[in-house]
Amino acid sequence: MCKDNKPTCCCQGHCHDNDTPSSFWKSLLPACISAALLLCGLACQLQGIPGLATYVLAYLPVAWPVWREAWEKLCQRDVFNEYTLMMTATLGAFAIGDYPEAVAVMLFYAIGEFFQDRATRRARRDIRSLVSLQPKTATVKLASGVLQSRLPEEVAPGETIVVKAGERVPLDGTLLMESADFDTAALTGEPLPRTLHRGDEVQAGAGLRATIGQQTVLVGKAAWLEEEGVSLPPEWNSTDKVTSVACAINGKAAGLLLLQDSPRPGAAEAVDLLRRLGVKRFTILSGDRSAHTAALAQQIGIEESYGDLLPADKVRRFEGIKQTMAKGKVTFVGDGINDAPVLALADVGIAIGGDGSDAAIETADVVLQDNRPSRWADAVWIARRTRRLVQFNISLALGVKTAVMLAAALGWAGLWAAVLADTGVALLCVANIYTLSIRKML
Repeated sequence: MCKDNKPTCCCQGHCHDNDTPSSFWKSLLPACISAALLLCGLACQLQGIPGLATYVLAYLPVAWPVWREAWEKLCQRDVFNEYTLMMTATLGAFAIGDYPEAVAVMLFYAIGEFFQDRATRRARRDIRSLVSLQPKTATVKLASGVLQSRLPEEVAPGETIVVKAGERVPLDGTLLMESADFDTAALTGEPLPRTLHRGDEVQAGAGLRATIGQQTVLVGKAAWLEEEGVSLPPEWNSTDKVTSVACAINGKAAGLLLLQDSPRPGAAEAVDLLRRLGVKRFTILSGDRSAHTAALAQQIGIEESYGDLLPADKVRRFEGIKQTMAKGKVTFVGDGINDAPVLALADVGIAIGGDGSDAAIETADVVLQDNRPSRWADAVWIARRTRRLVQFNISLALGVKTAVMLAAALGWAGLWAAVLADTGVALLCVANIYTLSIRKML
């Protein structure tokens, strides 16, 4: 269980400090002490009791965590695991007088575990940061008119909450005012505001009225401004083909904004990159209006599109696409709550993490950390590169270990060679994986 509000994260029996410079060196300190004492013993060629004492002191800082884990596993009747293996091997080396080898085995193991845990923590931290955007409090309006801040789970059904301009809606509910425009992109995938009316379910909104100097500014649906006593030109109410936002200053009409969907910058280039990587078929499944969906698809070079889809409709369409794709894999990219079921059905689900919903991020197999469409092609490239690296690393590890095992059987290799074949090759494989970071930075 990980607790993000603590300075330490405890996961699966291991406790790790956060990735700060001080915690980095604190975590690496035992290995540094062990390495220093090992080098001291080797340089001074210590023998007898002084040598044994030096190597035991070098052994303990890196061995203690392994011993503790081994004891916990033994208490759980789990005898055959890496911790008991490391403990048995190093104690055996001490027993036959190979003190430096015993320390080296545990030291290399500790260093390998350190870098592996660091990589795992970084991945978990990145994912947690993407799902930590949900509101932490709700503003409750009491019967007396007083506003009270509470945790969302403390709000009782039937109470009234107030959502101020720019805030996220912390709880599901129904709209009490006559009408309002809401940003429901996380729910429907449609980037344009959606007009809700009294009694409609609310999940996100903004909630817009501002006082700038001595002027009162109203921004919203034309019908709402008229309810507020603003007289608007008749033609402002005949903009059905686009989304309109009316503006008024001090009760007088000041302007009308006409909004229309546009593709994400770089979307057409991303589609072209994916085609060059071998992706054969592209389809848009959207909760937006069919006409807008088709127009957007045409702009970015996609021939197949379906609009006006509810979550269940998306699932049915996607299942149909999978059935027609007898060969190959089907990937789905989404960011809304309604995309979560399809992300779960896809062979590979990719969530857009920059502004994606929590449900989409938690369901997806892959989470992109920003909104650039070029990252879709990067994800495919990285996946293929990762597969090749994994295949290479497995071949390298098996090849080296087999060679050392045969050499040891013939008496040509000792414990040091076994250490290099195990932990040394593991570190080499980890370093090999880090080459992917070069592509990520580019």
